[in-house]
Amino acid sequence: MKKTKEILKKIYILVGKKRFSTPEKIVLSFLAIIVIFALNFFLTKWSVSQKKQYPVTNLIVPPLEDAALKTAVTVSASKTLSLPESAKIRDPFLPSKNTELALTDKIKAKPELNLKISGILMDKDVPSAIINSRIVKIGDVISGKTVVDIEKEAVILMEDGDLYVLELRKK
Repeated sequence: MKKTKEILKKIYILVGKKRFSTPEKIVLSFLAIIVIFALNFFLTKWSVSQKKQYPVTNLIVPPLEDAALKTAVTVSASKTLSLPESAKIRDPFLPSKNTELALTDKIKAKPELNLKISGILMDKDVPSAIINSRIVKIGDVISGKTVVDIEKEAVILMEDGDLYVLELRKK
């Protein structure tokens, strides 16, 4: 109540030295109170901290007409859902196993190549390898084979759609 009186005094001062009649004072006071309550209502209604979330404790299922369906429906609100055991979660950033299998099917196990790896240079930007005393990078062609990938221990080459793996031999 004190706040309302203070607000009314401020309004009276802001309006000026004009003297209001008693009915005008009552109307102004009434309008000021309505504005205060409206602001309070909208601020509390739209406030994020005032929103309440109620947990679902009971689930209401409408009655079913068919007797066979009535027996088949069972509902439990506290039951948690889980993935079936057959569903496996995988890392989306790793290639799928199907892709790996497809690549390994195309790779020749022991090709007879006249290529020899002397070393592999693993640079973070552009890895390179030394094959037959020549430095090659991904995309280079050596002896008709294109360098597809350079790994820590091997170089993968491709010729006519066939993949070949040259492994680095440790001495």
